[in-house]
Amino acid sequence: MKEYIKPAQMGVKTVMLGGLLFASSISSAALNCQKVTNNLHSMGCIQQQFYLSAKALELKQYILESSITSAYSADRKLAMALLSATREAQTAWLHYRDKQCEVSVFEIEEGSPAYETSKQACMIGLNQQRIEQLEVLAHNYE
Repeated sequence: MKEYIKPAQMGVKTVMLGGLLFASSISSAALNCQKVTNNLHSMGCIQQQFYLSAKALELKQYILESSITSAYSADRKLAMALLSATREAQTAWLHYRDKQCEVSVFEIEEGSPAYETSKQACMIGLNQQRIEQLEVLAHNYE
């Protein structure tokens, strides 16, 4: 099970700053995906985009947890119950995302470059949708 830093240990601004610094360090080492030259380059770009979307998703989950911790600071028991529920929901959503994308690429030969890039593209799209959902949820607890 993945360990989370307790949201109470850091403020949302600190997390957001850390996320921005992380994203800028990634983009400095990033592939130039504006001009994809071949299939290998395309696979590298989609892997890079998936990695960045997964990190953005983790950051939004952390911001949500931080918002919940702040909103329920007067009642630790309620905060812990809601944090537990959001973590369970996120774990279930990740399982859904993975299975949904397996279904979407079912007819493509497993292990082929087309399979891998199509599956990751699916996951990127679903990650973006989930990021938007987590933003709305976090906003509710501000």
